[in-house]
Amino acid sequence: MSKKIIIGLVSFGLAAVSTVNAQNVNYGVTDIQLRASSSATPPSGPNGYTRVGYWDVDGGGSKGTNGSTGHYMMALYLKKGNLTGASTCVTDVQLRASSSSTPPNGPAGYKQIGYWDVDGGGSHGTNGSTGHYMMAMYANTAKIGSGTKNCVTDVQLTASNTGTPRPGPNGYKPIGDWDVGAGGSKGTDGSTGHWKMTTYMKSAAVYVENCNTKNISQAYTRTGTGESLVAPFTSPSTSTAKSYSGLVEVIVSGTGYSYGMTVNDAFFGVKTGKPLDPQYYQLNIGWNGAPLKPYAGEPRNIANFIKFVDGIGKANLPTYNSNNRYHFVIEVPKDAGKLSFGVSDGGFDENAGQYNIAIYSVKETKADSCKNNEIQSTPPLKCANAVFLKNQETKRYAFSTGKPVNNKEGGWLKSPNIVGADANYYNRARWCMTTYRNIYQFQNKETKRYLFSTGSKHTGSDGNEGGWLKSPTIVGADANYYNRAQWTLIKRGDAYMLKNLKTNRYLFSTGKKHTGADGNEGGWLKSPELVGADANYYNRALWYIVK
Repeated sequence: MSKKIIIGLVSFGLAAVSTVNAQNVNYGVTDIQLRASSSATPPSGPNGYTRVGYWDVDGGGSKGTNGSTGHYMMALYLKKGNLTGASTCVTDVQLRASSSSTPPNGPAGYKQIGYWDVDGGGSHGTNGSTGHYMMAMYANTAKIGSGTKNCVTDVQLTASNTGTPRPGPNGYKPIGDWDVGAGGSKGTDGSTGHWKMTTYMKSAAVYVENCNTKNISQAYTRTGTGESLVAPFTSPSTSTAKSYSGLVEVIVSGTGYSYGMTVNDAFFGVKTGKPLDPQYYQLNIGWNGAPLKPYAGEPRNIANFIKFVDGIGKANLPTYNSNNRYHFVIEVPKDAGKLSFGVSDGGFDENAGQYNIAIYSVKETKADSCKNNEIQSTPPLKCANAVFLKNQETKRYAFSTGKPVNNKEGGWLKSPNIVGADANYYNRARWCMTTYRNIYQFQNKETKRYLFSTGSKHTGSDGNEGGWLKSPTIVGADANYYNRAQWTLIKRGDAYMLKNLKTNRYLFSTGKKHTGADGNEGGWLKSPELVGADANYYNRALWYIVK
């Protein structure tokens, strides 16, 4: 358990791909072209394209994608960009070799990018073809649409002065090589040579959400008649007559004052259009198992449960509306029962005003790829290779206690703690890690529980809570409730800080530093718990990701 994984946060890639089975990118090759010339100077490419290398062709000449021809230099160009459902990406590039003056045929459905005469040392194609005359390049392209598409993310060339191909970058596969003419060649990495030129390609699964609609009426369908209620600012809680479960459409309007004489609506101060306070003076929600009461505060703010906002799409908070009317969809527990609404406050006697609320049960009509705001991973998660999270300071492993998940638990209030153990007892320190758009999720291999951040959302600067003694615990939940099982990674040297996407808290190792061999504490029953701290106190929020 000593090999550290270095994660490419910008590219969404994972350098140690054997450890992480889900890899997503949204940037790739949208076009590939060749340019031929009869000059010793590499020919120019199309605007917006990047040249990845060039080489001298033999006497039989060459032909580029744009119809250019020549008996000297041939250059390869790529166009890259962000990929959306409307994008077309290059899904594959292949080379074909022959001993004929006629360019060899490519795979069915592929487009010929160009061809050239190789030198006496011959050539090798992607399909194993060989030859001493014409080499042709072919590419396949496809519109991404929605869901997952395998796209080429990069193509590179390497040049050599020997008959042995120069190695390509890590993670790239060779797709062919050829002998260049006496004028030599230059590769993407700056390598030069008068003999062997090799082409390398890298591909990845591209995931695109089909989330074009921003309208609730197109994304959700009402499943009942709904009901209306009035929630006065003078009461912490007003309940519905009906019971609800899962997705609920909410339309709320009205204003009042609960912060002195300052008027607020469901989310914002009316005068400023900004929240009056991160915890109070906004619309709260409760249900049978989580009733509203004075000082309920931030955990009950309805913004924590929003999945979709009319006119915006997937979001957690509407924008300020001068009419003080907001329309959105929330998600409540499946056994929520009757819902309750009220303004978040501590005292209610001197308040005035009301919320006017209409609610409906709804079901989602969007594509599965757009459901909720949770991680989608491609390919489906396989846990053959899992990772360990080892704290840099305490040398303890993030460890999942409690019984394995065997049915839906309906929340995290009774979820077992995650602790810092000194060893991987019974495989409970191994975590399956998935990623989507730089958001990470960790599921324990043995217990199937997710690394989950409880407690209130941290606001303000790091460290303003003054320590971790009152920090909320990290638990092993059975599901990603309200996105509290989603994390971002912040690189610090060869370690990472894991910051929860919802609570803004860091995964933090408490307790004494472990010394000696793994397992010398004899178990995890007295292991210190992990918490969600507001800062990296004494480097206890730094973790090695190892396999």
